[in-house]
Amino acid sequence: MSLGFGSFPVQVKSLVVISVATTVVLLSAISYSRLKWLKAPVNTKRLRAKLPKNLASWRIPGEDIDDAGSEAIWKTLDPLLRQHELEQWEYGGCSILSSPGGSLRMPNGYVHVAPSRALADDVSDVGTALDLTGTQYMNATFRIARMKNGHDVTVRPIRLGAEGVEHLKILKKIATGPLALLSNNHALPMFDTINFEDVTLGLFPLTGNDMGRAFGFWPKNSVGDVVDMILQALEGLAFLHEHKIAHRDADRSNFVVDYHPESLRTMTVATSRPRVHIIDFEVSVMFPEDLPLEDCVCVGVPVGGSIGDKWRRPAPPEVSSGQPYSAFKQDVWQFGYCFTGSYTYRTTIPAIDNILISLVDDPVQRPSATEALNMLRSVIGKIPPNDMLIPPYVIIPGQEE
Repeated sequence: MSLGFGSFPVQVKSLVVISVATTVVLLSAISYSRLKWLKAPVNTKRLRAKLPKNLASWRIPGEDIDDAGSEAIWKTLDPLLRQHELEQWEYGGCSILSSPGGSLRMPNGYVHVAPSRALADDVSDVGTALDLTGTQYMNATFRIARMKNGHDVTVRPIRLGAEGVEHLKILKKIATGPLALLSNNHALPMFDTINFEDVTLGLFPLTGNDMGRAFGFWPKNSVGDVVDMILQALEGLAFLHEHKIAHRDADRSNFVVDYHPESLRTMTVATSRPRVHIIDFEVSVMFPEDLPLEDCVCVGVPVGGSIGDKWRRPAPPEVSSGQPYSAFKQDVWQFGYCFTGSYTYRTTIPAIDNILISLVDDPVQRPSATEALNMLRSVIGKIPPNDMLIPPYVIIPGQEE
């Protein structure tokens, strides 16, 4: 005789029905609660009231760089980021961020590890995969977060009210859409934006180191390694200028690479090369595409964005003249100064060094980015790669002999 549900006494059947119903209600409540936590809208007006009033105070909360102030900003934003399924990297003190649980980054095409560094198990060994599980921020205008799919992105404020409107406009033109697909466009792509109240946050792929470490630091890059980066950087500037955009902060720190080849570690010419990307367009200007080149001028030092009016970068003499000057020639001077001014960098190949030195000539003699790029291409094309597998001559400020 089969005993189905209908064979139980009425009292037992009632208890089973009540138990099942109670379980369903509890599970539904839990699911609803979880769904409500994930989807509950953030009170953006209240959130906005807790954030800095302008980009300059976002960059440096208070008079000094203050980790507590930086953390307060990003803790305020955490509910909003979580609503967009972004988990912030963990704060570790002294402006250090660590990946969630110390986990390795998921490959994203924007950061690699040179084979000579490989997968060392010592986190103190720079340039390794483990070294990529942590990073140090220089100011509060960016934070690293992990997306639901495991990819890491850099989150940074682009617009606050009337500030950053030009920045956002430039990024939408060159870091998204069809222009972002062009190989000679080296602007780091902008994956997405988060918009609330009068604020726009940009989401960018997390990259490797910047060109500021290309020489004089831990990477053992050959002349060929660095010259390839210079070519790409000039190609990127030439592209911007072609579209009437002047970067105006063309320091090496604003050119990032996915890794450093370090050909001097293996003494072999690198088969693959890192891709150079240009970042930080907050003081950039975009002129109308039909404006004649000679009319694309600026007056005074770059101001705006998170730097406000506290410009600290070296600038060409014409910037302090009080007269209109070419914003494009300013880019060329700033980039060239990184190799021949603030640092003394020589490839020890005269034909290349002469071109680099010409980047800081007076505005009339100074080549455009396109001219400098073409000159370098012509010279480098005639040099066997093995002849550039040599160390550069470098003097770091403060370490002069």
